[in-house]
Amino acid sequence: MADQSAKKLKILHTESSLGWGGQELRVWSESVGLRCYGFDVRIACSSESKFHSRLPRSLIDEFLIQLPISRKSLRALFACMTLIRDYQPDIIVTHSSTDSWLFTLANHFRPKSVRAKLVRTRHVRAEIAPNILTKWLYSQCSHVITTSDDIKAHIISALAVSPMRVSCVPTGVDDSFLNSVAESTRSKSIQKTVSHPLRLLMVATLRSWKGHIYAIEALKKHHGSELTVVGDGPQESNLKLLVDELDLADRVAFVGYQKDVKKYFLDSDIVLLPSYANEGISQTQLQAMALGKIVIASNIGGLNEVIEHGHTGYLVEPKSTDALVVAIKEIEANWEEWSECGFRASSLVKAEYSQEKQVSTVSQIYLDIVSA
Repeated sequence: MADQSAKKLKILHTESSLGWGGQELRVWSESVGLRCYGFDVRIACSSESKFHSRLPRSLIDEFLIQLPISRKSLRALFACMTLIRDYQPDIIVTHSSTDSWLFTLANHFRPKSVRAKLVRTRHVRAEIAPNILTKWLYSQCSHVITTSDDIKAHIISALAVSPMRVSCVPTGVDDSFLNSVAESTRSKSIQKTVSHPLRLLMVATLRSWKGHIYAIEALKKHHGSELTVVGDGPQESNLKLLVDELDLADRVAFVGYQKDVKKYFLDSDIVLLPSYANEGISQTQLQAMALGKIVIASNIGGLNEVIEHGHTGYLVEPKSTDALVVAIKEIEANWEEWSECGFRASSLVKAEYSQEKQVSTVSQIYLDIVSA
């Protein structure tokens, strides 16, 4: 547990995103974990945010502060200034571009002696323009937290940020995944034959760069498989249209957003992560691996930081339907060997990627910042 001085610290997480995916889930889970460490934690978000519809109703009033921060405006800036004045956070942790700009400016307009410490959490591996404004924004941060080493390296290189001010803290897996009985899963998986049809799974927000189209196209070339797609998002109508065009409606199931995703992992044979951009270390990847599932992921930064090809998972060339098909067929033909790979992945995640380790690490970063 964190030092008792943590009880005196006020942590304000800010999130302007209106979506719902790994980033927003991390903001929430980290906030809950920090409360357990004795921090006073609140989340500032828009009234349009899915935090209001997808969090437990009993906790919304306890955690959430509504602000008009989904877009940059003078009204939003003044609202941020008012919140900082009234709440007086010790640390402000920003998560998206819009809220980072709003709260950095709002904090900058405060007298220097009473300014909060700023932490920028960077979740995705999008290119950062190294212009003077962006460099100024990051220069105002006491620390930058990333979700992968690839993102960390990009920030250091693009913005000339000191490596001492950047930490990679992957999102941890919660106990409901870590506490599964690995040996019983192992025994069941190795003794059974491969499912027919093979049950493939994708758990991701329906965004273009998540690579759903490659998974769907792979089904057309691998007739002995079915795909379940968990999640919602802006590409839903386009993906359903593609399924109809390829005459795969009887083999692809869109189940939408699901609060409980664990049962879908447990019912699957192979979990697909064909993303081709923007990933940190994926929560879907870690959850699947924690349960001993065989994961096929694109060989890109973030995903390939956890998976060692042939040892803890299968890495494929991004944006390649054919590479996915080859991987699926190879796993199907060597099921017992790849199942063992899944169990090695489970041991790795349980040892290195727990939610407890994540919260412990960030809490120490916050304590170090305020004591510096």
